[in-house]
Amino acid sequence: MYLIRIIIIVLVVFYLLEWLVKLILPLVVKQQMDKFQNQYNKQNPDAQKKKNRREGTVTVEKVEKKQDSSPHDDDYVDFEEIK
Repeated sequence: MYLIRIIIIVLVVFYLLEWLVKLILPLVVKQQMDKFQNQYNKQNPDAQKKKNRREGTVTVEKVEKKQDSSPHDDDYVDFEEIK
């Protein structure tokens, strides 16, 4: 008699836990995903701009050059062609 009671209690507890996990786990995962997405958007603000573009469109972004260097700062390497 006690064995049947224990088995029934274990099964009820098992199914209750399974039901609770199915109910709570998606909420916890969604909350964590939102948290990670917010952190990513804070670290990469340009990613949101690129995400909003329509697929197939081409945009040209001009990057301004630094004015610190003069045009003659490059090193010239003299070489001889060896045959």
